[in-house]
Amino acid sequence: ISNITPDDETGIGKWTEQQIATLLRTGLRQDTTKVSSTMETQLNESLKYLTEADALAIAAYLKTVTAVKNKVVKP
Repeated sequence: ISNITPDDETGIGKWTEQQIATLLRTGLRQDTTKVSSTMETQLNESLKYLTEADALAIAAYLKTVTAVKNKVVKP
């Protein structure tokens, strides 16, 4: 995930709060592929301790921030 703002085209705008919470707790995107190694490290070190309620609260917050269009080109 390179854009965690609620932009529909380049971010998580079309994701449900449950899908975002699942990503935060498991490292799996909505299509069940793993996140990048950088985020996976963060998940393994700290985010794995989130409760489901905490992950859903973060997801709800992320849906409220200003959407930013940010298409990242893969190398």
